[in-house]
Amino acid sequence: MIRPINEYEKCYNEIKIIGRGQFGIVYLIQHKQNMKEYAAKKINGECQNSELDILLKLKHPNVINVYECFRDQNSTIIVMDHCQKGDLWNMIQYRIIEGKNRGYTQKIVEQWLVQLLMGLAYIHENNILHRDLKSSNILIREDGQLKIADFGVAKILSGDQMAKTITGSPFYLSPEITQGLDYSYSSDLWSLGCILFEMCTLKRAFDGQQFDQVLQNIQQRKLQQEILIQDFQNQTSQETRQYSLELVNLIQSLLNIDPSKRPQAKELLRSSYIAKIVLQSFVQINTKQQDIQKIGQVTMIQKKAHDKYQKQMSYVKQLLGNSKDSINAQSQVQECDSHVENFFVKKQTTI
Repeated sequence: MIRPINEYEKCYNEIKIIGRGQFGIVYLIQHKQNMKEYAAKKINGECQNSELDILLKLKHPNVINVYECFRDQNSTIIVMDHCQKGDLWNMIQYRIIEGKNRGYTQKIVEQWLVQLLMGLAYIHENNILHRDLKSSNILIREDGQLKIADFGVAKILSGDQMAKTITGSPFYLSPEITQGLDYSYSSDLWSLGCILFEMCTLKRAFDGQQFDQVLQNIQQRKLQQEILIQDFQNQTSQETRQYSLELVNLIQSLLNIDPSKRPQAKELLRSSYIAKIVLQSFVQINTKQQDIQKIGQVTMIQKKAHDKYQKQMSYVKQLLGNSKDSINAQSQVQECDSHVENFFVKKQTTI
């Protein structure tokens, strides 16, 4: 909903500045009635209608949620989720400052990977090309949930339409963009590969002292360093973090020079590797539900959590599809879902 900007101060109190960007400032705000905290992005000048259309259209757990907008001819204020942990880029920088020169554990990287794939698949399903996917545009809530944010240069594509405008952050540009070629959803997958590389190495995938050097390194695929694959003969190194061959191969596939050879987000979600990670997450949910069953109580909060779980489960099943790689995981997820559903049906009378 878009409202006149003079109504903004009637609804919210500004607490403090929590971010600054190229186009404006982000404030932590509090609603005067429900006392909930949100983030408000104040954009200097009039916001593009296409960005507002996109932000108000998208509703997904791993995409920033916009609640309402205020605007006039001079400025736009977008009220959205407040992500307490800030953005992924700053989290990586804090990790370096604290002396943790090893990347995130494989388990964390995989959990974040699945969330980003689910968010990106949803965005692409809605014919939206993000075009500025980078670690500073990945926001993190207090519970570890990732949110893809900042659709300021996003573009809605129709059919087989390609984008032509050179836009985005230099370090995350795909080779086809740096060469001035037409590009599509695969360019977002290249950017995702760069983000995963940062999680594992705490370094940008492609860097350089000058802009031209960065572009050259991208076009020639000159990575700052290789991601180390697990060496079972030497697991005592404290200087680096090592990862499984499956994860490293996935990142390398995203960073393929040829955009036609990069896997799409929905395709990856149907792979056996990602299906296995998704399954493990649902096994953990199932275990928590069994613990509740032992207690013998179901609260209204737990019922709401279950309803949310059901919606997310339906979307995951849709993404997993009927591919051969994921059919086994699909059946096990179905079994987990049935167990939880039967449990809540039995306990319905206690609510």
